Amino acid sequence: MEEYEYEEDEYTVDEESTVVHRPTTNVSNSVIHESFMFEGSKYFSLNEDEVFMMIHKRVEELSHTLSLSINSTFLLLIDNKWNEDKIFQSLTTESDFLKEYKDTDYIDISSLNVILENKTLTCKVCGFDTDEIIGMSCGHLFCKDCYYHHIRIKIDEGESLHLKCMQHDCKMRLLPDICIRLSFTDLVPKYNKYIIRHFLQYQNGIKSCIDSCCNRYFVNHSMIPYIFHITSIVRCKNTVKEHFVECPCSKRRCFHCSDEDHYPITCELLERWNELDRSEGKTMDWLLSNTKRCPKCRMSIEKNQGCRHMKCRFCTHSFCWDCMHPWETNCGYSKACNGKILEGYDRATEEKVQKATLDLQYYMHYFKSFMSQKMAVKYSIQLKEKMIQKSHDLSELHGSLHETGEYLIQALNVIIHARNVLKYMYIYTYYMTDNKLFIESIQGDFLNKIDYLTSLTEKPIAELNKIEIMNSSSRLQSEVVNIHSLFH
Repeated sequence: MEEYEYEEDEYTVDEESTVVHRPTTNVSNSVIHESFMFEGSKYFSLNEDEVFMMIHKRVEELSHTLSLSINSTFLLLIDNKWNEDKIFQSLTTESDFLKEYKDTDYIDISSLNVILENKTLTCKVCGFDTDEIIGMSCGHLFCKDCYYHHIRIKIDEGESLHLKCMQHDCKMRLLPDICIRLSFTDLVPKYNKYIIRHFLQYQNGIKSCIDSCCNRYFVNHSMIPYIFHITSIVRCKNTVKEHFVECPCSKRRCFHCSDEDHYPITCELLERWNELDRSEGKTMDWLLSNTKRCPKCRMSIEKNQGCRHMKCRFCTHSFCWDCMHPWETNCGYSKACNGKILEGYDRATEEKVQKATLDLQYYMHYFKSFMSQKMAVKYSIQLKEKMIQKSHDLSELHGSLHETGEYLIQALNVIIHARNVLKYMYIYTYYMTDNKLFIESIQGDFLNKIDYLTSLTEKPIAELNKIEIMNSSSRLQSEVVNIHSLFH
C-alpha cells in the first residue's frame, strides 16, 4: 500500500451534506474507498480486523512521533488509556516519562524469543527437558509449551493486557506481539479482541454493534485519519437523527448513550425512565397502594382476596378493609359499611395511599405497554431467525429465496423498527403534559398497522401473500416516517 503523510485538519466534514471531503495530499484513488465521496452518514462500519488496523495505524503514528517501537507504543497507550493528550502533557512535565519504554532491553524484540540452539534446559514449571526455551531479557527461561498455557490462561482470565514473565515477582512485561512472535496463532484473535475492548472503553469515537453476536463496530468522523487507508469500509445508513446509527446487520443504536435506538425520546429522558424502573420508589408505591396497617397492632397487611373482611395474621383482629372499623361490631356481612374511616386512623396516610395508587396505575399502564412491545420485538426477531432457517422450504414453494424470503425478511425488519419506535413513544407519552390524547390516538392507529402486518407474516408458509405483505410493509414504513415528522 502506498505510503503517505497527512495532517488531521485536512479532513473536513460538511455539516449539512455530511460528505467527507478528500484530503489535499496526493493519495492514490485506490486507497480511498468511494463511500467517502458519497453523501450519507457521518458513521462508518468496520469489522474486527479493520478496527485493529485502525488502532495499529494510530499506534504507528505515535510511534513515529515519539521514536518508540510499535510494541512500546502499544504499552504506552494502554498504560495511559489511549489518551494521547495525557501522554504529551506528561512529556512536558516529566523528563524521564518515556525512560522505561525506551529501555533497550525492554523493547529488544530479539530478547522475546531466544532459542538455545543445540542445548536443552529443564523447564522450571513442567520439569521437562526441552530445546524450545523462551526467555525474556530478565533472564528467566521457560519452555515454549508452558509459556503458551500461561498466556492462554491469562487471556481467558481477562489479563491479556498485563502479561508478565512467568517467574514469580518478576516485573518484566511481555510485549504485545508475543503471540505472533511465538506463532501462537490461535491466541492472536483473542488477544486482539481485548485490545479492541480496551480501546473502546476509552474512546468516544467508536462503538460496537448493539447485537452481541455481530462483530462489527461504528466509528464517527473523528476516526477518519485512522481509517483512511482501509479500503473495505462500509458506510452506515442514514437514520432520522444523526446519532442513531444502523449497522449492516440492521441493528440500530444510539452513538451518544450506547443504548439501542430510542427515538423519539432523548438520552436524558431514557435515563429518567430507566432510573424510575430501577428505583425502589415504585416498590414503596405498590406497598402503599396494596397494603394497610392493622388498626390494632399497626402491622402492614396485604389484601389478597376480594372480600373486604380482613383478619390480621399477626394479632387476629378482624376489621373492614374499607372503613377500618371492627368487623363484628360495625360491619359484618349483614351490615352495610358506611364508608366512614375509623376515627383516629391516619387520614394523611390514607390520602397518600390513594395518590400512590393513582400514580402507580398511571405508571403501570405505560410500563405494560412498553414491555408488551419489547416482547413483541423479541418475538419478531425470533420469527425472522426461523424464517431464515426455513428458507429452503420457501424456495421450494415459491421459487428462489430472492423472490420470497427477501420480502418477508424486509417486512420483519420494518415491524421490528416500528415496534421499537412505538415502544419509546410510550415513554415519551408518559412524561407528556400537553396533547396527550392526540399522541395516544396516533399510537393506537400505529399499533393496529403494526399488528396487521405482523398477522400477515405469521401465516403458514403456503398462505403467505407476497403482494399484500409488501404493500402493508410499505405503508407501515411510510407511517414510521410520518411518526418521525411529529417529533422534529
